Amino acid sequence: MAFNDLNPKVEKCDFLFQVSCKGRPDLQRPKPTDNCPRQNGYFPHEDQTNCREFFYCTNGISSPLTCPESLVFSTKTGTCVWPEEAGRTNCASEKVFNFTCPKVGMDTAVTHPRYADPQDCQYFYVCINGETPRRNGCSFGQVFDTKSVTCAEPKDVPDCADYYIEYFENYFETLEAGARPSGDILTAARASGYEIPEFRERVRIRPGDAVPTRRGTTTASPRGERPEGRPLRRRRPGGNGGLRRRKRPTTTTTTTTTTPPPEYYDDYYYYDETYDNVDNKDDSSY
Repeated sequence: MAFNDLNPKVEKCDFLFQVSCKGRPDLQRPKPTDNCPRQNGYFPHEDQTNCREFFYCTNGISSPLTCPESLVFSTKTGTCVWPEEAGRTNCASEKVFNFTCPKVGMDTAVTHPRYADPQDCQYFYVCINGETPRRNGCSFGQVFDTKSVTCAEPKDVPDCADYYIEYFENYFETLEAGARPSGDILTAARASGYEIPEFRERVRIRPGDAVPTRRGTTTASPRGERPEGRPLRRRRPGGNGGLRRRKRPTTTTTTTTTTPPPEYYDDYYYYDETYDNVDNKDDSSY
């Protein structure tokens, strides 16, 4: 490391890329170890064509790190930057992305035109000033539409309509029994036109509450009759999904006989419920 005298109020040792050593060329003798040219600092991968991976070294012990998608490690700043900012010969944008911006006129170039990633529907390239490519991506559940040059729902982009289908098939097949799919997954599935499968929902029943029956039947659970005045929770009309509790009806009784609540063996019952609200835009009911 080197002494940083940039601010007299903050006198400290710092990494070499943070210190101006002009006029002070002497450094400690290096003590290299595996992946660490010096004992402390951030250093690139020994493979100069590996632009995203680098190492953080502390007392000669290295920890591997990887830059986020589309960024490369800069030896000048010790951080992850866009390829053209790193200044590494083997890490130029065209080599990292294997994509070259098409030649366009100045009027188009100044708009930083976008082009679809030929290998992946979710990603696209922004050509800075029509020359330097930067890889960007659409949000999960969306794909890049070459006609509108924006991100759109897969069902509206014929060439990419099936992009997420395999992902959803694996997700729902491996979803644990009784687990609810996340709202993000459901929203993305609907945007892809994916048919959401049925799920078994777990509902908590307190002693004395109504015992749910299978939808479409009128037979109460064999464990006890539904107490009078405690109506069964039903689906919201109109296919909006979710459950709501109907208001307790107001009744007048003249009898003084007290009927004990039915006896339950546990606090949970299971019944089949279907998430058949593919067109429902409100995920709060899941």
